[in-house]
Amino acid sequence: MDSCQSSSRSSSSTSYIHRPHVDLPLLKEDFELGLLRYDSYSPSSISEAVVHCVNRIRLLDENKWHPRQRYALKSFKNEGTWKLGMPNNLEDLRKWFEIFNDAFFGGFLTGLVVLRFENITTMLSDHELAMGLTSSPQLSDNADLTYRLERPEITITLTSRPHAHPTKDVRIILENLLHELCHAIVMAYSCCCRSCQRHQMYGGGNDGPHGICWQRLAQAIEKAVDVSVGCFKLGLNLSRSSSLASDVFEHWRFPSEAEIRPLELDTLEILERIQELRDWTIKGAAWVEENICGPESENEMELRLPITHDMGFLDECHFPARKFREDLEIGCLKPLSYSAEDISAGIISYLTPTTYYCLVGDLAPHQQQALKLFKNVGAWSISNPHNLNDLKKYFEIFDGAYFNGALEGYCNLEFVSSERLIERGQNSCGILSACGGFVQPGAERDPRYPVENPQVTISISRLQQTTTFSIIQMYLNTLLHQMLHAIFDIYQYPSVQGSRQSMGQDHNTRHHSSWAATAYALERCNRPGRNLFGLGLWLWTTIGLAMDAQHGSSVPNEVELRSIDTDMVTLLERLKHIRTEEAERRKHARTFMKPIKASSCCLRDQCSTDGWDRNFGYDRSIWTERLGD
Repeated sequence: MDSCQSSSRSSSSTSYIHRPHVDLPLLKEDFELGLLRYDSYSPSSISEAVVHCVNRIRLLDENKWHPRQRYALKSFKNEGTWKLGMPNNLEDLRKWFEIFNDAFFGGFLTGLVVLRFENITTMLSDHELAMGLTSSPQLSDNADLTYRLERPEITITLTSRPHAHPTKDVRIILENLLHELCHAIVMAYSCCCRSCQRHQMYGGGNDGPHGICWQRLAQAIEKAVDVSVGCFKLGLNLSRSSSLASDVFEHWRFPSEAEIRPLELDTLEILERIQELRDWTIKGAAWVEENICGPESENEMELRLPITHDMGFLDECHFPARKFREDLEIGCLKPLSYSAEDISAGIISYLTPTTYYCLVGDLAPHQQQALKLFKNVGAWSISNPHNLNDLKKYFEIFDGAYFNGALEGYCNLEFVSSERLIERGQNSCGILSACGGFVQPGAERDPRYPVENPQVTISISRLQQTTTFSIIQMYLNTLLHQMLHAIFDIYQYPSVQGSRQSMGQDHNTRHHSSWAATAYALERCNRPGRNLFGLGLWLWTTIGLAMDAQHGSSVPNEVELRSIDTDMVTLLERLKHIRTEEAERRKHARTFMKPIKASSCCLRDQCSTDGWDRNFGYDRSIWTERLGD
């Protein structure tokens, strides 16, 4: 051990200095002016100073923030993006490190931290359950605490998961980054001698790495990025309960109830997580191999074609002669010319290579181009998720990957308010979005402005009161859902007798069996771990079927439901929930109102000119005041 220490101190690349124990008082003025000294304070004083800095964002107006925090907010709004196609990229990680460093840590970690990604299997084997790791040479087991680095060297290692969910993975990366930065600020500026709290936290005392000082710091940051306050509204969770449970599981001290209560932690939840860790230890590494790194069985990759009604007289019906599958492959599709079944079968056939673990060279040219766009320019603004440019970018990616560019030039995208969407009567899917405004040649509202090709408008409501990553995921789900509607609206033959679908269900059914089968295929090829994107998209197939049933369409049979991985019980539960919401809405609409006097409004046939009390108003449009809810 001594030889290793002497050789490390004699290295020319790293300079060491001899310094006695130092525990200086940390003044708020020194923190604001950037006058902190390395290895010179107690963990509690560092935690208090950082918490004071973080609370500025949550409690004060922007003009009272520190200049670094205002600069961080500007960077967050202008550069706060992340490439969803390459979630494990150091470029975005360094960008967000600078934002978090200036916003929450006063910029004191600049030049001290090295960021890197490491494979999850290596992290799990070397550090058990760690999703991130903060390390420093001063805290290694064989470090000479008498000699310290002149400038701290801290390495933050985050896991890179090969088969991960992109939007969820970006959120997890940001959470782990903030988690490790809380460790890094304590490592860099608190004394590491054996008599100090800092070394007690990291190897010599009773409190673990996620003790009270770290918990206070992480709690303040969680509140600053909460979706209901502040300007960042990322809704990140720094895993405080799980981290404390991990410390206790590794035989560190369990804080008292008086210490836990101000931290807003639940003792029962911590005990449950400790038991989960014990169960996980019993199961061993086989759980990791099966649930994280193991491939899926081939039986789960099968795709099923849409099931149609078997009727003897179908041969006598009219069917479009054109074949969607062949036309889709060569890019010569003709609008309003195909049956719903042909469209569904063609798209499923086009998606089949993306469902299996195939090589990139086996994909279609449009799919290869879409994959390249997804990796290179597939960034979504985390600071402003409600932007139309990102939505249009992913429209182009999805169109090439799933529809071979069949929607290019036929669709318009727009963001609208939820009230406006409901006023249009377009909230038919149970989700605030719509694929409407369909205009076909020869059926224009104004003959002075003819159209050459069908046009479809995809309207999506702006989401509020949820986390940024949930909003992004919801927009992606909604976009692909409505793009699938647009495919059928544009290319399906308009005649009532144009397909088998019209013989078994209502013609106005939006989520018919062909649509549902195609949506199921899209969901399967988007599961995390697939070759293409692995976005984990969900197209609300069961909700759509339930909404159609609520509007009077027939309920699909059990065989059709099983082909899309659902059942009658689930459908009826959704239908019951929808009817309950509809009953509440109608109850509110039927609330009694107080009529106004007839003399103060326009005269109507049912109103008396003698006074309002003779007629209690069968015309509710003249009622202005509610009597009660």
